[in-house]
Amino acid sequence: MAWSFPSGTRLLKGIGTILGNAAGPFTKYLVFASILAIGGAGFYWYYNNTQIRLKADAEIIAKQDIALAIQKQTLKDMKANAEVLSQVVRQVYEDLEEARKQVTKEEIDPEFDLETELLKDLGTTEDKLNYKYNNELKCFSLYSGVPVAELEKDVNAQAKLLTDCGLAGTTVNP
Repeated sequence: MAWSFPSGTRLLKGIGTILGNAAGPFTKYLVFASILAIGGAGFYWYYNNTQIRLKADAEIIAKQDIALAIQKQTLKDMKANAEVLSQVVRQVYEDLEEARKQVTKEEIDPEFDLETELLKDLGTTEDKLNYKYNNELKCFSLYSGVPVAELEKDVNAQAKLLTDCGLAGTTVNP
């Protein structure tokens, strides 16, 4: 047999029986007040708990609404920036194409060879680096006691070497 709640009349009779069997009228009121207090405390706890959860849910929803609004504004700004960027890029390409049209074949020197010019510039730079390196070796040799006449045969070159090495006006192992 399945258990079921008693009907309203039977429930009240059951409560009356419990209260009726209690000794004295004060006990009846005490039991009834206890039942009411327990029910009231349960309702109070349920109400407070529900209010706390509703408040927390409202805060979460508010934060989600703010985040959604920020996302929508960010997307709108990104679309606007993309449109501006595409217009700027389009204008740059148009300007570049216009500049290409303005340069004619006659303006470019047909005898100009980029590779030759680069090699010439690199050769000059390499000569300068080698000259400085070789000069430093010669200075080191001068400081070590090697006569300047062995390093340079020309008198003018000897004077320049002495000047570059900081020994101008001195006689170093003639």
